Amino acid sequence: MKEKRDIDYPIFLSVILLVIFGSVVISSVSVYDSYRITKRLVEAGSIAEPNNWRFILRNILQAGIGLVAMVIAIKIPYLWWKKHVKTISVIVLIMLLLVLVLGVKINGAR
Repeated sequence: MKEKRDIDYPIFLSVILLVIFGSVVISSVSVYDSYRITKRLVEAGSIAEPNNWRFILRNILQAGIGLVAMVIAIKIPYLWWKKHVKTISVIVLIMLLLVLVLGVKINGAR
């Protein structure tokens, strides 16, 4: 018999509320920088007009991608994660080391 799996709704709601709170904080502190960057993009001919929404739109897109990844991760059985944890950890460690070796330095960070 297949066991019924359910989402832990208090944790799920906490994650969603933290993402919303983070988006509000990002939008409130990045208005000036967003306008300044988009104004340069207008001068370069990349976009039509400057706006204050550059960072919040990027954040919403990234939150959406994270939500899709979270739903996929929830659908994978726990035992699969337990079985493959060592392989996944080695792959992640190799990718982190590749950033140090192959990564491009931008503003002092890789």
